[in-house]
Amino acid sequence: MWEDNSYFWIVLCKNHWFHARKNFFFRHQILLAETDAFASRPPVNRPFKVRCDECGKEYVYRPRELLRVEHDPPESFTPHPLFRDEADPYPGKPEPEKNQSNIGSPMQIERRRATRHLFGVAAEVIDVESRKQITSLARDLSLYGCFVTSKAPFPKGTGVRLKITNSQGNFSAVGHVAFNLPDEGMGIAFVQVEPKNQAVLEEWLAPASGVSGEE
Repeated sequence: MWEDNSYFWIVLCKNHWFHARKNFFFRHQILLAETDAFASRPPVNRPFKVRCDECGKEYVYRPRELLRVEHDPPESFTPHPLFRDEADPYPGKPEPEKNQSNIGSPMQIERRRATRHLFGVAAEVIDVESRKQITSLARDLSLYGCFVTSKAPFPKGTGVRLKITNSQGNFSAVGHVAFNLPDEGMGIAFVQVEPKNQAVLEEWLAPASGVSGEE
């Protein structure tokens, strides 16, 4: 399922000219904290500073610039101070006690879930390798994934580009097929969502969640 992969909260370094010399097409990701496919966005409601691990530059980031991406665990990693509670729900406890406390605990269960809402909106899913396209409906939409109906869903693990359209606008994301149900459809986990698309998604979900868009 979705929690089998490794995910991190990240920001993208703003020192474009430095990192473009190494990779012109992809911006450098700064890991902030480990997470999973279902965890809610960390409760950060103010700008925060992050120093890049490669170029050494420090920049100010807004909460909306925080992204969740699939990423292989590094050999060594220290969470950003603002996110250490997110990465370690039992700070100060010895490792055996943490492991014992996490087994089946409400916190562990909650971290693997995100509120899903029953939406029936047009969806376009493209296999990034074969370029095969499925046009259908998306439902069970949450901040971190959705279910797309299809009689012939893509296999589990397929990398996809997703576009969802309704009367209010468009939402796009890069993701992968977390599971599929033959003749029914596939669950898609969002792997990378740009800030502008994250804002669109949050705006769509706010009325269903009973959350006001005003700060």
